[in-house]
Amino acid sequence: MEIEIDWKGKMEKVVIEPLSWGENNDCIRKSVNIVNGMREIDIVTQNEYKLLKSIKKAPFKLNLEELRKIPVNIGEMLFNKMMEINNITGDNLKNLNPPSTQEE
Repeated sequence: MEIEIDWKGKMEKVVIEPLSWGENNDCIRKSVNIVNGMREIDIVTQNEYKLLKSIKKAPFKLNLEELRKIPVNIGEMLFNKMMEINNITGDNLKNLNPPSTQEE
């Protein structure tokens, strides 16, 4: 999918492609933190990785540091398109932590 953005006063194209199953899972893995022995997902980091992995061509460098510098209106638009083409619903967050084995 090609998206036109106003980049520094010039219309530029950003190409976003769907994530593969493995790419999506890799983005989830990279955003997991262990806190008090429990796995927790940093959803902001996960979203950044997914957007970055989906962008195949852009007028900015394709790394997290540069992605974080783009204007919020462009970032939100690209993120929404990435979510749309990947049909991501957030269901992958269900059951991240295994049920407790301790008796209550």
